[in-house]
Amino acid sequence: MNKKDTIPDNELLTSNQVTFLIVGIAIGAGFIKLPNVLVKHAYQDAWASALIGLIYPLYILLISNYIIKKYPDKNILQINREFFGNILGNVLNILFMIPLSFFIFSVTSDYMKVVITYIVAFLTQKKVLSISLLIVAYTAYKGLKPLSKINEYVGYIILIMILFSGAAIKYGSIMNLKPVLQAPIKDILKGSIDSLYFFTAFESLLLYHNRVKDKSSIKKASFKGLLISTIVWIWSILITIYYLGVDIIPKSNWSFLMVFESIHLPIINNFRYVFMFAWTLICLRIVGNFYYFTSFILSDVTKLDRKKICIALYIPVLFITNKLGDSIVREKLITLLSPIFVIFNICFLTILAFIVYFKSKKTTNQNN
Repeated sequence: MNKKDTIPDNELLTSNQVTFLIVGIAIGAGFIKLPNVLVKHAYQDAWASALIGLIYPLYILLISNYIIKKYPDKNILQINREFFGNILGNVLNILFMIPLSFFIFSVTSDYMKVVITYIVAFLTQKKVLSISLLIVAYTAYKGLKPLSKINEYVGYIILIMILFSGAAIKYGSIMNLKPVLQAPIKDILKGSIDSLYFFTAFESLLLYHNRVKDKSSIKKASFKGLLISTIVWIWSILITIYYLGVDIIPKSNWSFLMVFESIHLPIINNFRYVFMFAWTLICLRIVGNFYYFTSFILSDVTKLDRKKICIALYIPVLFITNKLGDSIVREKLITLLSPIFVIFNICFLTILAFIVYFKSKKTTNQNN
């Protein structure tokens, strides 16, 4: 039976939900510190580092959409088992899962540090973490369709917040962005390498493309998601440099957050707290996405009920995330693992695309 036939129509994803699921794995806790990461290498040319870094997600989406075109009704887990057999296929599925699972811990750790600093300093880390992960586990437990709707709603909130950040134009200086392209190319490239951590997980599209109602819309929807994410990333870098300047940015751990201090509304005393509320939703949403992907892959490999896996994951995720609360340990892991994840995804999906190509070519020749 075709996979599509087993999924109720009201559980299938719309093209708009695909777009915001892409945005939902791209825009998370880290984007408020992206200017800090890139400015230390490329200074006012940090935006150029980000643009070069975007070659990676662009390539991943191109490869993914090629595979989707050939196998619209099978996700990557099923494709791996078809090509490599049950044992090797499931090993590859677990390897595919590891980067997605890592982001549960790294994103939550970033989220915790900001929330405890700015919102709930009176609570202990364990209490905030326990409550936050309960919300995350519950959203993942409910399934992909409710999660996709959350991504859709939060996606619109992101766009509204980005529009509000434009208020900083009144207080910044264009001179902070000059001179343009004066940083050495090696420093711009160093920045682009550091940006890869923020531009990963686009391969997750291959987990749910077979649950999209209109398969022909996937390519357009996924690239639309990348375009929206690119606008948010580049804008956050440009407006932060424009407002603060490259000398002030390193003095704040989350420089983009300072941009919202430029917003003055009569009925709101400090707009930064409005942004922090929205940012909390953004973070919980992205962790919920990775939590769902992890439970989905584990369920597929082990044949255990996905909802039970969601419940079972709560304690180990809580324990590991709590241990990663030390920012030094987290940063070392990110620095070490991000290039490995990127190389694995490029190599794995490229090889898979070649196999798909030769297999489809062989099938065409046989039919002729």
